[in-house]
Amino acid sequence: MDYTALPRETHLSLAEVSTSNKRGREHKGITTLSPQTIRRMEKRGLFPASRAYIGAKGRYYILGEVLDWLDQQNANVI
Repeated sequence: MDYTALPRETHLSLAEVSTSNKRGREHKGITTLSPQTIRRMEKRGLFPASRAYIGAKGRYYILGEVLDWLDQQNANVI
């Protein structure tokens, strides 16, 4: 999926943000991080915070915040 074509306010689930390999089926998300790593980093304040909405199942991330975080990570590598 081309995330750059979506509005920055788009809500993403943890599955769309993370990458996993469940039972031999690889799923590529917007990051290379596993769901567990994202949860740990979020808890320590090292990843954008997820949001819960009344009446909605699960937690959601804001695309723009995740893209900004990715840009920051890439800037630190160079």
